[in-house]
Amino acid sequence: MNENETEQRLNHGRVSENRRFPISRKMLLGYLPLSLFMVLISGFVLSSLNRFSQANEAIIRRDIPMLEASDKMTDALLSQELYRRRYMILRSPDMLRLFWQKGEEFAEHARKADTIRAGKDFPISSILSLHEQYENLFVESARPVPGEDQATQRDWEPEISRIHKSILARIEEVAHTIHREQNRQLFTMSEDASEAFRLTAGLSLLAILVGIGASGLVTRNIAGSIRSLQRTAAQIAAGNFDVKPATLSQDELGDLAADFGEMAGRLKRLEEMYRDANPLTRLPGNVAIENVLTKRLRAETPTAFCLVDLDEFKAFNDRYGYARGSEVIKEVARILAEVAKRHGTADDFIGHIGGDDFVIITCPERYEVLCIQLIAAFESRIPEFYDEEDRAQGHIVSRTRQGVVMSFPIMTMSIAVVTNRDGRVTNHIETGEVAAEIKEYAKRLPGSNYVVDRRSEHRVEDDNGENVVVLRRRTGDTGT
Repeated sequence: MNENETEQRLNHGRVSENRRFPISRKMLLGYLPLSLFMVLISGFVLSSLNRFSQANEAIIRRDIPMLEASDKMTDALLSQELYRRRYMILRSPDMLRLFWQKGEEFAEHARKADTIRAGKDFPISSILSLHEQYENLFVESARPVPGEDQATQRDWEPEISRIHKSILARIEEVAHTIHREQNRQLFTMSEDASEAFRLTAGLSLLAILVGIGASGLVTRNIAGSIRSLQRTAAQIAAGNFDVKPATLSQDELGDLAADFGEMAGRLKRLEEMYRDANPLTRLPGNVAIENVLTKRLRAETPTAFCLVDLDEFKAFNDRYGYARGSEVIKEVARILAEVAKRHGTADDFIGHIGGDDFVIITCPERYEVLCIQLIAAFESRIPEFYDEEDRAQGHIVSRTRQGVVMSFPIMTMSIAVVTNRDGRVTNHIETGEVAAEIKEYAKRLPGSNYVVDRRSEHRVEDDNGENVVVLRRRTGDTGT
């Protein structure tokens, strides 16, 4: 993938990122209704608990203390009446002291009840007023009247008894009111609890149903996309690289489906290249070479087409056999790959036309260093494939196709370079013809050479002393 394609993919990714609806948002929407119901249920339950807490606090802080105070008031009043009666019979100072002590206790519990009634209309004031009358009547009844005998003294007992009973009735009324209020509150709490349970159960069931429905929709959407991707992957694995992934939603799975389609296209091209690959070197063959070259020329991408050929390879093959010749071909393939990796670019392409003919497609700025390094690596490693005797004498003796015994030098490398800088090379056929013409010229030159098709320049020498040959394609011009 070149830089333009990469940039287009990145831009497409950014556009998709802005438009798509990610899976995380889908899952969030799936759980959102359940979350809202949970918040609603929690708020309702907390509100109910708050009401229960307030009612319970009212019972604990008001009703129970009021009942305790009324019971103590009743006990104090009954005790006070007991001591009154004993005093009236015995006239004991101890009974009188206990009478007033119980009276103070009664008044104290009444005042306490008055402070905790919390706005309730309890007759505490009237009870205190009656109690005061009760004590005053006792004082009057206990005071002897001079000049009157016991038979003629006023009978205070009925009035005192009436007031005493009236106080007890008022206290009982307060207790009864408190009990009635408690029962009402407990009944209300029971009703509220039942209603809270019903509403909570209903909301919980509704939340579960809505949650299941929402999560089911999200799960179905995601699962459907995954199943579609699985079917696409199965078809790709079966070799159907023309499969078109189903259009999915704008999310990560949609991006993955698009990547599947891109991957299928690339696998198809790789399969074509593999079928076309040379069985010896595994390098792409003629079809792949033509496709890559045609694509670059059509896009007007600056391109250098380097046709690599081995000189005297046939003589080597005849002398040592096809097995050692195959090892030489594989070694040349390794040299091409190593040099392209170290000195080329990521977009460089290496192909094997067949036999001892190879191709490197690179950019015009890199072909020179690639050619120099290829020749240097070739000349340092290929002599090792010769026998020591032949290597020492610098040639081999072999027969020509006509059966003539001749001497053949150690193999050399000829490279023909064609670029599209001048714009005259526009298709792979013309490029191949020009490269073949230059290669034939290069093979006539001694040693390893690379020849470049430059129409306005001449042959020169580089700093390393290697032959840099430039062919001028003019009628009758040899380019020397």
